[in-house]
Amino acid sequence: MFLPLTTSLDINGISITEDELETGAIHKPSVVVVPKIGIVHKSFLIKEIGLVKEEVFRKVMKEICSSFDCGKLY
Repeated sequence: MFLPLTTSLDINGISITEDELETGAIHKPSVVVVPKIGIVHKSFLIKEIGLVKEEVFRKVMKEICSSFDCGKLY
């Protein structure tokens, strides 16, 4: 599963900066576009950008659950 990132800060989603990554790097503030969840086999991925910190992950999961009405999982 993946969520797209964009540097268009006017798009609805969750804003993240490089400070909010546990590992990796993004060179510009970005937005995680939550309602656009996709699935792709890992063999199609070119590279891993990074890993977000736990609090950002929980924020994203809360937004996903809110979008899909999956209750209070996060």
